[in-house]
Amino acid sequence: MRDSLGVPLQPKELPNEHIGYDWLGQDIYSDDMDDYIEYEGDYILDDPDHIRAYLLENGVIKNTMEIYEEVKHELI
Repeated sequence: MRDSLGVPLQPKELPNEHIGYDWLGQDIYSDDMDDYIEYEGDYILDDPDHIRAYLLENGVIKNTMEIYEEVKHELI
């Protein structure tokens, strides 16, 4: 439907453009209205459960000796 000047009465739809993939391989579209965090080239949904899952799968936990060796090599 249009008004008397020919302008559409219904709002325009948001463009549905493919932006990329998140760290799980799921599609990201421009109109999905989700917030993502970009970390080292990966896009993570800004949700505590998704962030926790990403860190559990990709996080590196170092023990004290590994940290000591890295610092020792940097000082040499």
